[in-house]
Amino acid sequence: MGGAPRKLIDDGQLPAVSPNGSQIAFVKGPKHAEEMWVMEGNGENPIRLASCQMCTFGVPAWSPDGRGIAYVITKYAPDWKANTSIALLDLRNGR
Repeated sequence: MGGAPRKLIDDGQLPAVSPNGSQIAFVKGPKHAEEMWVMEGNGENPIRLASCQMCTFGVPAWSPDGRGIAYVITKYAPDWKANTSIALLDLRNGR
């Protein structure tokens, strides 16, 4: 913050900065084939956390201790009926 803006990653959207500012969670990918990612605050070491075909992800929300991420995921059936739920991901064990 306070410096000149710079691009961290291509095609990222819906970013959320971790409570201590060390990581950024974000959504990436085309509509209905999105992925949830996390990277270091400087844009290095991006890691895909989740992916889904016929799905969309909502804005990620960090736990207060920065060890988990919650997000809304909407899964679409072939007839486009939607099933929406809240997912919780523990970053320590990936579950």
